[in-house]
Amino acid sequence: MLSIKDVEAGYGLTPVLQGVSIEVKAGEIVAVLGPNGAGKSTLLRTISGLVAVRAGRIELSGQPVTGMAAHRIARLGVAHVIEGRGILPNLSVKDNLMLGSFLRPRQKFMKSELEGALEQFPWMSSRLSELGGRLSGGQQQMLAIARALLGKPEVLLLDEPSLGLSPLMTDELFETIEALRSSDRAVLIVEQQMHRTLQVASRGYVIQRGKVVLEGSAEVLRTDGRIEKAYMS
Repeated sequence: MLSIKDVEAGYGLTPVLQGVSIEVKAGEIVAVLGPNGAGKSTLLRTISGLVAVRAGRIELSGQPVTGMAAHRIARLGVAHVIEGRGILPNLSVKDNLMLGSFLRPRQKFMKSELEGALEQFPWMSSRLSELGGRLSGGQQQMLAIARALLGKPEVLLLDEPSLGLSPLMTDELFETIEALRSSDRAVLIVEQQMHRTLQVASRGYVIQRGKVVLEGSAEVLRTDGRIEKAYMS
């Protein structure tokens, strides 16, 4: 589904990703772990076209997307929920949700799909007219994910979704993410909460200084002491 091979990327003259290779298959949740500054968010921004690829290649369902503009990659089915949520605070919850369908032909968007999103996030039903900026941080994160899902993406990129959330909202968030595993989409999640993330992920990669230093099944990584060393070095 999503294939990243030997990718190098960065900002200006500063290299960040240095030969990163990652694969995410349909129906998988794959975690990208590592310390702050390792290049995790840069990886997601590179996949979605927000950071230019300097070397290597990125493919979506076998189709090369390396060097494509971000809007073209989005149209091919990549949804990126950025760190900090990125909802529009002065728009209503409903309008924020509807923005998730803007890449799709209008005649192909059905009212039942919005109703389906509200079934997944039932608390939104009574707050559709409320401004997004009045929601709690956790609710804003849920809104950002629901908005992305309304676009019917093949690949969902989640960047630090639990950042700043209360323990209760973090629990609810990870339950929502775990439910995504029953779909056919590929999910790539960047997170600081290593143990919680490996509970919902199928596999994981550990990035350190822009390079993949460890990869394996979530079950194996949970007991691998090298992860702790990667975070501390």
